[in-house]
Amino acid sequence: MSEEQKYMMDIGTIFHNLFFSYQKSLKNVLGTGSEIFVDPTINLLLNIEEEDKLKLVSSPTLEEALKNFGDFLVKSKVIQSYDIAKTGEEKYAFKINECVWAGHIHKTIEPKDVVCPFGLVAMALYKKFTGSRVNERESTYYPNGSQTTLEPLQT
Repeated sequence: MSEEQKYMMDIGTIFHNLFFSYQKSLKNVLGTGSEIFVDPTINLLLNIEEEDKLKLVSSPTLEEALKNFGDFLVKSKVIQSYDIAKTGEEKYAFKINECVWAGHIHKTIEPKDVVCPFGLVAMALYKKFTGSRVNERESTYYPNGSQTTLEPLQT
């Protein structure tokens, strides 16, 4: 790994850790009330995407958009692999395998009650393509990855 690549990974580590720390702090202070920030965050991400053309949603279908996002993460070498499973009508599981940051951060803060940063992007893609807010507000964590459920909000 070149010195430049190491710095890029270090920057990613800082942002990944910051995002988890922020979510965890919100949850500690506000309890389940912290979940009110998920949808505004997703909306803002989609607005930024539309304005800056980050190509998160340039695919014609949700499945292709999730696949393109997963492929991007693999090519950037921040994860080793990913899985997308359709688990029901309008319900998907987006799983990250062997994330470069998971081994450290999952052990340090035990993020059982927050959304994986990559899961949050998957949630934004889900909303963009289905028009539905997502039901889950947390990811399931493993020692070296996570899984985020994507399904419409039950009202």
